[in-house]
Amino acid sequence: MALILADRVKQESTTTGTGAIAFSGGVDGFQLFSAVCSTNDTMYYVIQDKIGTNFEIGHGTFNAS
Repeated sequence: MALILADRVKQESTTTGTGAIAFSGGVDGFQLFSAVCSTNDTMYYVIQDKIGTNFEIGHGTFNAS
């Protein structure tokens, strides 16, 4: 388990509500979380809706499954 700090990591998700986030795809020009994280690694994150009016900033644990 390590704290991961990486540049240009971004993925899309259709997850709503609380709990685990499931990624649905990558974004051109950015890395995938799975390219820089292993299971149980932690990282800081920002989740933002497409409109940009709702967001969440936090610290989470990556689970490759």
